[in-house]
Amino acid sequence: MWLPDDNMQKRELVINPPLVNAASSLGFYPNPKHQNTWENLGAFITNPISFKARQPADNRLFISKQSYYLMHTGLANPGFKSSLKRFAPHWAKAPVGIIVHLLAEDSFSLQQMIATLETCENVVAVELSFSDRLDWADIESMLHNITSELPIILCLTLQQVWAYLPMLERNTDQVIHVGGGRGAILDVSANLVSGRLVGFDQFSLILNAVQKVSKLGIRVIGGGGIISGNQVKAMFKAGAQVIAFDCLLWQGGVDLSELQVPIK
Repeated sequence: MWLPDDNMQKRELVINPPLVNAASSLGFYPNPKHQNTWENLGAFITNPISFKARQPADNRLFISKQSYYLMHTGLANPGFKSSLKRFAPHWAKAPVGIIVHLLAEDSFSLQQMIATLETCENVVAVELSFSDRLDWADIESMLHNITSELPIILCLTLQQVWAYLPMLERNTDQVIHVGGGRGAILDVSANLVSGRLVGFDQFSLILNAVQKVSKLGIRVIGGGGIISGNQVKAMFKAGAQVIAFDCLLWQGGVDLSELQVPIK
């Protein structure tokens, strides 16, 4: 990572089995009511959490088609302090390790959140996502100004992976979560709405990005539209060390044990 204190002792991150859910797929904590969905995961990734509370987008939508999903929510959440109060007790009791997904907006608030999470029981890592409005210089500066005992995962959209590739080539000691990209569609009022896009149409593009990044020696979590065992095998073949599920979980009633395959 770009974290400045090379002597800081990092906690080891072990995800076994090598399967996780993507952020925004299963909520803020492993709900016992849906245990059959997450009990075969090696770790649980929370919904995105920001420093300050965020309200749902006015034009939020969730579009499900045969070959893709497009989701625009505004990433609503109660904010970090309220999330900690409400969800940390559930994290501590969860039978799987918790990876808290944070919306990284500035180094000051990010450092505060990470420092607090270091004291939370059963939090095994932090995953960071970044606005498309930030360029790589902004992200790199933010990462240089934080320290963390917890492993850090950078969650990048498909577009961000290619935009930041020259910088990734110079910073290979990291973990990258490569997921779906951004897309746009007309809503029922004929307004153009953009959001997170995942699905079969994007899978080959994500697979290509995972292969490119993994060849740099970067550890990769690969996901985005995986719905079959063959896609899991292809993602491992491309170099992913861990598989992330999203739209498959949105369908409900999923037994992930049926998709587990040997890494080699």
